[in-house]
Amino acid sequence: MRNILKITAAATAVVAFSGSAALAQVSADGDASITIQEALTITAVDELLFGTVVAPATGDGSLAVTVDPAAPTGDQQAGTFDLTGEEGEAVNINLPADGVVDLTRDGGVETIAVTAFTSDQAGETLTLGAGGDTIAIGATATVAEEQVAGLYEGTYTVEVEYAP
Repeated sequence: MRNILKITAAATAVVAFSGSAALAQVSADGDASITIQEALTITAVDELLFGTVVAPATGDGSLAVTVDPAAPTGDQQAGTFDLTGEEGEAVNINLPADGVVDLTRDGGVETIAVTAFTSDQAGETLTLGAGGDTIAIGATATVAEEQVAGLYEGTYTVEVEYAP
């Protein structure tokens, strides 16, 4: 009898607590949305050209050849990239870090380090105009004493992203 009484009391307690929990339940609806931005694209247009130089002789030290992205000189040319995306949005421009880019002699193993990448955009951020924008890239190539003659080539990466 005691067991039947215990089971009946337990079942009554479960029903009592279950009923009060259901009566206390409330709900609310929340809004949800998403905005899809126009895809951001970047396309290489012009090659970054450091021009033609003569390697320094032994004892003369290295030669730093810098291309100013806003005003290249002689046979130099700033690298250019076209950007398209959401008009009026801010875009961050990420340039290669020093020590990442080398030019390698065509048919050889000799290299020239390329450092100090810059763009013609102050602060490496721009606001996209109607129809997109073009950015110009410059850098410094360091030619060592007695650098082996030849064509040196390589690649570098410019990344862009919408600013948060």
